Amino acid sequence: MFGCYSPPVQGVEFACIHTPPRRESRVYFNTCDSLPDKEIKYLAFEDISHPAVRPYPESLVPASPFSGTQYNEPWFFSSCSLKGVIEITLCRSSSLSYTPISGMLVQYTDGHRACLGQLRFDWALETVHMEQNTGLYIGSGRTRKRFAYVAEVTAHPPSDRSKLSWMDVHWDEILEWWFSSRHSIVRHFRFKSARR
Repeated sequence: MFGCYSPPVQGVEFACIHTPPRRESRVYFNTCDSLPDKEIKYLAFEDISHPAVRPYPESLVPASPFSGTQYNEPWFFSSCSLKGVIEITLCRSSSLSYTPISGMLVQYTDGHRACLGQLRFDWALETVHMEQNTGLYIGSGRTRKRFAYVAEVTAHPPSDRSKLSWMDVHWDEILEWWFSSRHSIVRHFRFKSARR
């Protein structure tokens, strides 16, 4: 799914336009500044797939309410299960002085991966190895202008909880990552309470 989050609309159908092969392949798209509206409008793939109509994907229906703070700020949403996670690769923004974590690449025991937030391979990447007998701890902070951001992610309980707002996340939960150009908000839910 490309584009900012919008609540599910009745009658909207999605068309799967490409299923990536199991081998390495390329995806092409226009540069954002090549169009007046600064948008990605054209996609091209090495392998041809026939479009298939699909219902609105459940993975795009958040369990939490919309995090938007104002109408003109586009928000993006991603979520994943934490069952079977073996490692998480963190992406830190090198363009900001407080180096927030902009996203995570989650690796599972069965080999598949999920991406939360924004992942850029040209920014600092660090891998955290997970053990299912420990937890996942996510520390959030606020900028001087009170914008929320993710500061730390660790597999061990933090020794000092006074500087950040910490979440203790368990492996039987769903993790949701909401972000805009100014905020990153992470939430977690047990499978029973999530609307999935």
